[in-house]
Amino acid sequence: MIFLAIGLCLGLLTFLLTRRPIPAAVTAVLTAVFAYISLPTLAWGYWSAILVLAPALIISIVVLTYERQKNGPSKVTRITLGAISLVIAAMVIVPFVTSTALGRSDQFHDLLTPVDTLNNSVDLPPFDPTQVRVVDQAMAVRLADKRLGEITALGSQVDVGTMRIQSVADELFWVAALDHRGFFKWLNNREGTPGYLMVSATNPSDVRLVTELDGAPFHLKYNGGSLFGDNIERHLYSNGYTRRGMTDPTFEINDEGRPFYTVTLFDNEIGFSGADATGVLTLDAQTGEIAEYGFENAPDWIDRIHPEEMILDQIGYWGRYPHGWWNPSDLDKLEPTSEAALVYGKDGRSYFYTGLGSYGSDEGAIGYMLVDTRTKDTRFFKQAGATEAAAMSAAESALPEKDFTASFPIPGNVNGAWTYVTPLKNAEGQIGAIALVNVADYRIVGVGENARIAERDYQRKLAARTGRLTTDAGVSRSEITGVVTRAAADIREGNTDYYLQISGSAGKVFIGGSSISPELPITTVGDSVSLAFDDTGSGISFIKGFDNLSLSIGQDQEQTR
Repeated sequence: MIFLAIGLCLGLLTFLLTRRPIPAAVTAVLTAVFAYISLPTLAWGYWSAILVLAPALIISIVVLTYERQKNGPSKVTRITLGAISLVIAAMVIVPFVTSTALGRSDQFHDLLTPVDTLNNSVDLPPFDPTQVRVVDQAMAVRLADKRLGEITALGSQVDVGTMRIQSVADELFWVAALDHRGFFKWLNNREGTPGYLMVSATNPSDVRLVTELDGAPFHLKYNGGSLFGDNIERHLYSNGYTRRGMTDPTFEINDEGRPFYTVTLFDNEIGFSGADATGVLTLDAQTGEIAEYGFENAPDWIDRIHPEEMILDQIGYWGRYPHGWWNPSDLDKLEPTSEAALVYGKDGRSYFYTGLGSYGSDEGAIGYMLVDTRTKDTRFFKQAGATEAAAMSAAESALPEKDFTASFPIPGNVNGAWTYVTPLKNAEGQIGAIALVNVADYRIVGVGENARIAERDYQRKLAARTGRLTTDAGVSRSEITGVVTRAAADIREGNTDYYLQISGSAGKVFIGGSSISPELPITTVGDSVSLAFDDTGSGISFIKGFDNLSLSIGQDQEQTR
């Protein structure tokens, strides 16, 4: 066993230093236990590799010092103590010197290499009111616990593991393994826990307890509550991954529902600091089978290779050292405005999103970052706007009488404009409304009891400010001709919006005002019309040009004369 081998090696080192079998045996035991618990990375560049030497060196110093005091100084003892002291000094000084940002700030800064861009809307998919992430992590945990509590026998044996959002067959779910509740639960059920939980991120009524695959029951032998040799990282360590940095074991399922743990492999790029992902391991949660992948050949179902914490650290380095380590005026320094949100782009890939603000200031964001969670390709959008906290406050202020609490906002693309989307929850944690907050101007807030109503409210308010807001970025102009199948008017705050549905428009709703065309207010069902609109890909589009082909206003006037 690897842990016993580590202990024996360090025990042998202690024996060579002290010539005493008992201290050597004590070292061997302590080191083996330490290695079993901490799983040290046995390679230069990792603090754990240094710490594993600590028992041997400390015990050797104690024994040799005692021998020196008891038997008097000897040349061998002095040389050995001096050598050990030099080794300890090197073990402390060298990592510190090689890992500090002093003299290496450029290396820390360049761990991330963002590409500046002005066209931000192309990266986020068009807003779809049927696919709004109304369920946040806290709500997903509550719904999963409730589902588990409905099964008395199961609820007493297992816990819900860490909920992580994931795209499964192009649908968003919060997914968590069932973990053993403690030592005796694990001991009595070595076969594993009977499945995992899925909570739809877009539908709080869709909560699934998955206990069968292909019509047969299955068990997760490896889960967050497994102990000893069944522990996820210890299993990997025991199967040869002793010299590779490993972090962030994450429960994920493939598109067929088969359960895995993904574990990031990383190297420290700057001395003992600057962790950067190099690949990913998959551990079959049923069989313990291990596979290793690089960025290019990792299976498509793996959403994250680069962990959130690692990416936030690198964003912090990038923003902290734009002009080197010595920058007392904080010139051009930036820092993340919040935690990173996991979002999904038009390409279906997942990205970490965070705002960036001036160092030490929380007044607003001066830009935003999207980081590909698999490749670490990074884009930096220089657009001043609202921080996530400001957007949450604006959403809550839109309905002050309700005393709603906003969830952490997720950015999206509405009519070409970056927009924060956040559910508003009541005191019981239930969804009371949906809010859309414009990133560039958080005073533009649309709210509604559901996503469609919120989008209409937001689109109307956004259109009222088109004179000073650019909303066409990344949106294609389209035209359609057809027959009006539905028509209605909506009057709010003294403004009238006209809603039309046109044959052949695949269920789209078109919105416009009389300022677009005087023919809009008198258009009725059955009229043939031609209109131009901005095609955002969503179900609602604003009319940019309109012509009612069934009306001949000029001809009627000529006949009247």
